Amino acid sequence: MLADFEENFGLLSHAMDAYDLLAKTYPDSLQNWEVYLSKVMTFYGAVRCRQVYQKALKSLQESNLILIGLRFAKLERKLNELDRARAIYHHLAQYCNPASYERTFWKIWENFELQNGNKDNYEDFLR
Repeated sequence: MLADFEENFGLLSHAMDAYDLLAKTYPDSLQNWEVYLSKVMTFYGAVRCRQVYQKALKSLQESNLILIGLRFAKLERKLNELDRARAIYHHLAQYCNPASYERTFWKIWENFELQNGNKDNYEDFLR
């Protein structure tokens, strides 16, 4: 409610502070991070979302971490920041058991490397 009030009648920076506080107070709530990210995207654009995505990756656990990480990688791909997207996939790989996430995470990363990578990148993916 505070963030909504600040958006409508106050300062946008105060609204963003309220969303940040909400995300920090309930760090494993994917919904809170999604709201925060949508507001940052709306008011500041894609590049400013990086900071929020990085905070979310530090706070979220398990499947929520993977979901938000895949969205972050997709954003970096849209911005044509392929090395950043690759680094995100490397980070997420620590949390993804190949048996459990074969059709989701690992397939997405493999398609990314096939489209955008070279032989060395693909071999690194296979390791």
